Amino acid sequence: PMIPVPDAMRIALREVASSLLREIDHDEPKTFTETVSLEHALHRSSAEIIQAPISIPVVDTSIMDGFCIRYADYLSAQSGDEFKVIGYSVAGDASMRNEGEAHDASNSFEAMYVTTGAVLPAGFDSVIPIEKVTFKEGSRESNNDVLESIRNGHAGCISIDKGKVALAEKQWVRKAGSDLKAGAVLLHEGQTICSAQIALLAQTGIFSVLVRRKTIVGVLSTGDELIGERNIQSGTWNKVGKIYDANRPAIMSLVQNFGALVVDLGQASDTIESLEEKLSVGLSSCDIVVTSGGVSMGELDLIENVLVQKLHATVKFGRIHMKPGKPTTFLTIENFGSKNLTKFVLSLPGNPVSAMVCSHLFIYPILNLINRGVKRHETVNEIVDGTPVHPEIDVVLNDDLKLDRERPEYHRVKLKWDVGRSIFVATSTGMQRSSCLMSMNGATALVCLPRATDDKNICKAGEKHLALLISNSFKDIVEPQIVKHSRHMLRHSILTKRKKIKVPLKIGLVLRKTVGSPEEHIERVQSILDTVEIVFVDSERLSQILLEKTKGIDVLIIISNEGFRDSNKLAAFIDSCLHKRSDALALQMRQGAASECGLAALFEVIVGTINQTLVCSVPEEGLVGALGKIRGRVMFHAVMITQGKPYRHK
Repeated sequence: PMIPVPDAMRIALREVASSLLREIDHDEPKTFTETVSLEHALHRSSAEIIQAPISIPVVDTSIMDGFCIRYADYLSAQSGDEFKVIGYSVAGDASMRNEGEAHDASNSFEAMYVTTGAVLPAGFDSVIPIEKVTFKEGSRESNNDVLESIRNGHAGCISIDKGKVALAEKQWVRKAGSDLKAGAVLLHEGQTICSAQIALLAQTGIFSVLVRRKTIVGVLSTGDELIGERNIQSGTWNKVGKIYDANRPAIMSLVQNFGALVVDLGQASDTIESLEEKLSVGLSSCDIVVTSGGVSMGELDLIENVLVQKLHATVKFGRIHMKPGKPTTFLTIENFGSKNLTKFVLSLPGNPVSAMVCSHLFIYPILNLINRGVKRHETVNEIVDGTPVHPEIDVVLNDDLKLDRERPEYHRVKLKWDVGRSIFVATSTGMQRSSCLMSMNGATALVCLPRATDDKNICKAGEKHLALLISNSFKDIVEPQIVKHSRHMLRHSILTKRKKIKVPLKIGLVLRKTVGSPEEHIERVQSILDTVEIVFVDSERLSQILLEKTKGIDVLIIISNEGFRDSNKLAAFIDSCLHKRSDALALQMRQGAASECGLAALFEVIVGTINQTLVCSVPEEGLVGALGKIRGRVMFHAVMITQGKPYRHK
């Protein structure tokens, strides 16, 4: 039977997490560490917590070229009083006083010339920029180079026009530790190292870093029909029915982009002997082997048989409810080799688009989990829930998209920011056939489309849908979700649904200027909340609904996408209709909404009761996060209290 994509992802992640925990118990972690220089540290995963060994700056330094003085002298001096220049301090050099220029107690007004970044000499606490003072040599104003004059021992002084120059204490001084204090964390364990962190490490005198070893991924293409570079060189490429091998280069480039070390396992022909030989070599040298082709139902689709019968693999899933990529298969091999390690095999379909889409959906989070690492005290569920998956955003469709009757689809799109609507607009890349690589060309996201129903077989332009970002250009501005908070991982999942409560809750939905369609919101609510029945979806006048339609339903959910001012008016109106407020639930839901979308924190969440109905008003942008906070027995308990029914805690 086919299983939903979120469940398949969880199964694969659970297997990997369990394997890593076993290896920690045997003190043979697969993700052993290595020390690399900073020039090789970019995008590597830190294997330790690194703290700053020094403060930045180490001592007080000057921010400007100018003269340092004592602030107390500035307060005491009259406008035009002279400050004797007794030395200088330049960046990278110790401060120097002119010979014989010891501190003169009878003349407390002293100054020293400083350059930007120079150490502030002892006893001085403030800096005046050079353009704010008048410098004199002897009794004359001087246009000569100030530093050169002071170095040559020429007596000099400065005067400050206090009517024009206002100085604050410690002005233009960079205090020791003001940029970075010693002991501050520069890198957390498991964090991916970026350019800014490399700069911080170098700034604090750290020039090498302990990182996790890159996961080794072998990539193998299968099929007698494939033409590779070697075939072309040997002159065997021009036979009828042959095709160029696009899958292996595509998967290898993706795996490399995901941060792994790639091993080219070449091509295997459609024979048991060739497949066994190639797979054995790959499993001996790699942590994960990714194959393409040979996993459908044909007579020459031998991958699964060879892995199970010859190499003693166990199939964890073999058919996925998705388009494209239905035949994708995930297998594990326990106690492989002399070290008794667990090996993983992801067998992808032969069509190139299927192979690439499934690489994004499965290889990317698996590598993220391994790079994140595990700790002995963690459970498998905690590890899986904390694994980063693709960044998720809501997009508006630019085209009508036909839905598949059998499976939900990951539709390839190009994204463009719509300034007026403040949302990404998704334009289809064209024909979505799994053999058509042009649909991946320029694709920046996968839009998650539902399976067609009798009532809906087309998603209309203007509808709002969830999209997974697959382009590096967008991943830099939208952080990846972790499994626990991923809306994609909640959709259509069997494994993530909690134990069902015997009596379903009756839910009414009110949509106020929402971008998403009624069908989409029904699907969202049903996928998040435990055992619910949607009684009605309405968009009539809210006052009429609150007066007449709360009878016979357990929960009324008002989903709005109004402007900030109208949203406040709506919240005030709903609040005035409530018989009793529930601020504790409202706070929980608002926090959940903000965790999904930061802007949702700006909008009011109202929760309370009207008669025996629990009423919740939430912003559309934070709907999933808000409901996720109170789903299950929290909501059921709130409904029971609202209706005055006895409820026993379990």
